[in-house]
Amino acid sequence: MCEAIRQFALDQYGYMARCVLASWGVTMTGDFGEIVFNLIRVGEMRKTDDDRREDFDDVFDFDTAFEARFDEPRPAGQ
Repeated sequence: MCEAIRQFALDQYGYMARCVLASWGVTMTGDFGEIVFNLIRVGEMRKTDDDRREDFDDVFDFDTAFEARFDEPRPAGQ
């Protein structure tokens, strides 16, 4: 799920994805877990018995996952 969120953020915000997420207080993958488990708590999402909030901790490093790669071509339409 963290990778899907990362890809979505990059698709939506491009090179500014990390800055946009940081402006919302999202600076690590564990923050994705907080969001998901808050949605579970209010009944907007469901989990299995095996799902844990800690599953979201340290999935990837934000600095490298969202670093601008100016040598890579941008997706069409951006």
